[in-house]
Amino acid sequence: MDTTNLKDKLSEGFKAFQECRWQDTIALLEELYEADKSNVDVASKLGFAFSQNRGFDRAIEIFKNLSSIQPERAVWPYSVGYQLYIQSRWIQSIEWFDKALNLNPNYIKALYRKGYAQLQSGKREDGLKTLQHCIKTWEQSSQEDQQTDKKYYAKANFAVGKTYLTVGLSLKARRPLERAVEFDSEDADKRYELGKCLLVNGNADGAIEQLNKANSLKPGIDYILDRLAQALVAKGDLNRAEETYEMIPEYRRRPFILKNMGELYLELEQPSKAEGILQQALRKERNSHNIYYLLGRALEALDRNGPARIAYIKAVELRKKNYNRDFPDAQARIELLDSILPDVSTAPYLNTIDGKERGSIEYYNTQKGYGFILSDTGKKVFFHVTNILGNTRPTEGASVLFQCEDSPKGPKATEVTLLTSEEEMDDI
Repeated sequence: MDTTNLKDKLSEGFKAFQECRWQDTIALLEELYEADKSNVDVASKLGFAFSQNRGFDRAIEIFKNLSSIQPERAVWPYSVGYQLYIQSRWIQSIEWFDKALNLNPNYIKALYRKGYAQLQSGKREDGLKTLQHCIKTWEQSSQEDQQTDKKYYAKANFAVGKTYLTVGLSLKARRPLERAVEFDSEDADKRYELGKCLLVNGNADGAIEQLNKANSLKPGIDYILDRLAQALVAKGDLNRAEETYEMIPEYRRRPFILKNMGELYLELEQPSKAEGILQQALRKERNSHNIYYLLGRALEALDRNGPARIAYIKAVELRKKNYNRDFPDAQARIELLDSILPDVSTAPYLNTIDGKERGSIEYYNTQKGYGFILSDTGKKVFFHVTNILGNTRPTEGASVLFQCEDSPKGPKATEVTLLTSEEEMDDI
């Protein structure tokens, strides 16, 4: 390659780099790098372009080469570590961050990445120690360096605060989370975690303020709205909490959200709504003892003591199975119901609690093959003839058992079983 072409390619490659055109940068600079691997300027830009283009293995090769060319510079082992870090190869990344820190013990970015990698690899105490050292190092640095690295100071505080919150140390979590928000006030997740911390610490007003700001930064995020609603419940503003939950579209209501909504409707003394919401939760998550317990409370409030008893039993079983812990509140409800219904039989209620519901065919269009079931709980559920099990034909008035699923147009019945009169007697 003649000198003119070399300069042109170099100029075009650097221009592509400045414009963040990573594939063009690679295409223009790779040949130049292979011709002269000692050119630090070309190598550094090519390595960065490969990293941005997710060519991590090639980036690692280049940064290792740069580390051998300039062994005194901490940025090159850090850059190798970062390629591993971004692939969640935590243990390997820590080794390279250590190499960078041996060259520059005050390398804030490397301290943060190392601490976070330690947390992710299960070394919580080591991670917290590294992150706290990162925080202290930043606080002792010059104003110019603080300005340069304040993003990582905020990240380190956030990681420390979130870790404390996760292990139940909410009082210790508050201060680092406040610092994280102070130095990165436009990050919705930092405000969310601070709001969650304040709520756990009993400061509902402070939690509402932070969670409202988080929602304004990332509008409509389900977990932010859920926590905001919980803060409103803690303040006693149940109606605003209900309005907040209604902002979450039905298709985005995960089981924990439906559980919390069900609990709210119990607080609002609307057990019928609570029962419907909690049944939805069970269709999405069948392994939650809390959902079954709340469903039991809703059913009991509706004077459906038999199904309530089964829900409580299921709650006790699941808590024992999943956590090897007793569930005194649920057990107390079972004992109370046993005193009311000493001869209660569990059989009639299993199909209701374990996903199948009872009802009868209210309407059926024989030509189009669809109709509606009126469930025992009073809701209308669409069904199609293809969802009927066996060779029986649906007729209006026939009793059925069915699985209910959510669909864009409303509840839909699947696995519909038509009951003969003999089966109905057995089921009762």
